[in-house]
Amino acid sequence: PLCPEVENGNGGNEGENGNGNGLEEKVLINEFMAKPTNNPTDEWIELYNPSEYEINLNGWTIEDNTGIDYGSGAGLTPLDGLIIPAEGYLLLMRNQSHFSFILNDNGDIIILKNQGIIVDVVAYGTSMPSNMSAFNTTNNALKPGTNESAGRCPNGIDTGNNKNDFIVFTTPSPGEKNICVN
Repeated sequence: PLCPEVENGNGGNEGENGNGNGLEEKVLINEFMAKPTNNPTDEWIELYNPSEYEINLNGWTIEDNTGIDYGSGAGLTPLDGLIIPAEGYLLLMRNQSHFSFILNDNGDIIILKNQGIIVDVVAYGTSMPSNMSAFNTTNNALKPGTNESAGRCPNGIDTGNNKNDFIVFTTPSPGEKNICVN
């Protein structure tokens, strides 16, 4: 099923296929790989839909520090035509043109928006790009190393503090539930 319309008229999925502009829809940046071994274009970002409804991403965008909030807007990537299944995952692959920006190895910010409204933000590492030098990195997620990922643990948690919500995985789980092992 698609997410039902919001009663106050702020959006929601309309019609049989939905339009994905409901501001109540929560999607999380759940895991990402910024430094793959073989090819830099093998970077990926995993989105997670914790709801019982599939979410149509028409009108949604993903960006990094080169997007409109911190840069020129060149890194803004539309997600039109993509759908995240209920309680499911969507893997965005740079080498499949799901996004065009580069995830900086030592630190960056990933921003997910619905109709221009920020839905989720993940900042990682302590070294930010030069256009973000004043950015406070205290609550950033740890930066993953080569062939590692950073992901929410437990899966789908969002306390608003990336340092507490993310851990580094030596065995990434793209497109699957994050398994947290102590």
